[in-house]
Amino acid sequence: MSTAEQAYSICYKKPDGFTECTSISAADVVKARILAMEFNDYIKQHPNCICSILPVQD
Repeated sequence: MSTAEQAYSICYKKPDGFTECTSISAADVVKARILAMEFNDYIKQHPNCICSILPVQD
């Protein structure tokens, strides 16, 4: 069974109070969170900094 990947926008708070967003392609929201933690060192060290994970509409 194959699943199509979707783009997700992952927004997270930095220590200076600003919010940054990054895009990740993943099969679902949980996998998007896992990939964000793998590829972003700040999110890896502070996984609770994630504010939202939203699908990107085409």
